[in-house]
Amino acid sequence: MRQAINPMPALLLLIGGLNCVPQGRYVPLGVGDLISSEDLRVCEAIAEECGKLTEKCETLKGKCQDIERINEALSLQNSELQERNTALERQAGAMIAEGLYAPERARGYERALEKYGQMAKLYLQSLGMDVSSVERLPANIVTETIDLLTLNAFIGQSRQVTPKPEKAKQAIKENFIEVKSSKGGFCTGLLLTGSGIFVTANHCAPLEYIIHNRERYSVRGLSFNKDQDILLGQTYFTLHGDVGPLPIILAPAAKIRRGAKVIVYGIVGGERFFQGGRITETHFSSVMNPGQDNQFVLYDAFRTDALSKGGFSGGPVYLEESGELVGITLFSEATTHNSLGGARADNILSLLEFERDHRIKELKQRVK
Repeated sequence: MRQAINPMPALLLLIGGLNCVPQGRYVPLGVGDLISSEDLRVCEAIAEECGKLTEKCETLKGKCQDIERINEALSLQNSELQERNTALERQAGAMIAEGLYAPERARGYERALEKYGQMAKLYLQSLGMDVSSVERLPANIVTETIDLLTLNAFIGQSRQVTPKPEKAKQAIKENFIEVKSSKGGFCTGLLLTGSGIFVTANHCAPLEYIIHNRERYSVRGLSFNKDQDILLGQTYFTLHGDVGPLPIILAPAAKIRRGAKVIVYGIVGGERFFQGGRITETHFSSVMNPGQDNQFVLYDAFRTDALSKGGFSGGPVYLEESGELVGITLFSEATTHNSLGGARADNILSLLEFERDHRIKELKQRVK
């Protein structure tokens, strides 16, 4: 990245309000009064200096304008470099997703791009984008498209697939993660796709990294809903070589009902914990952190009588019977023996749909 030049020091040199009459040499002009030749020479000399200074000011102004143009050009170059960096990160994500990041696996990467490139073209065409004349899509577009396809598959799975309880429970148990907050401390999260999309609590943001199976991965934030305290994030890796959706099913609103038994997972100090309980309230709103700088109103949350520990925020809560995800933990209440509550699965689904629609819009702008 190049550093922009600051034109302000040059501007400080500009001189205004110059007076070309010699100070203390004013002569009243009345009938018969004359100005000496010495005064005229002094005034002419000063006028000449004024002209030179004016030229210097104009030159400095021109240089300042040149510096501003240079700054604009550098700013544009920086934006282009950032776009290239993003594209390279995406490309690296695709390579890591296939386990093909080593130089000796370059041929395998080419095959992967060809395989997924055809799939990406078909999906883009299904979204109304004309890419039939494109012989080969850029690697970053392929990666983004497959990522979008995976996200959409997870959304469709939650709306259409009947859960297999044991498989759903196992998927949650294997894929809840530790999330490091940049504000200090840790939260919990849950992976939703093999391509690294996960959900956690928005009050944990900004995020530094996640830990999964004792390995640390860098992350980036995606969409969030402040009123419901939900954040989507993503890291670049695949589970068991699969970029598709994990067999995690979001519980429909009708199944989030009072008395339903739930299991809660969380990670505290690197140790994995679980708690059992029942749903006590299905829809409520409350002021969180009252009187503090981070106070906000939480809308449309659920509440349980399960016990909580610090670090559970963002962790999964699922139905004991079916394995369907009720939502994620957001808070505990000391007045009810640290019982916890959180964001509902149907609101998580709405945020996933928002993220999908946003990505589709971005792709349509880029693929023309």
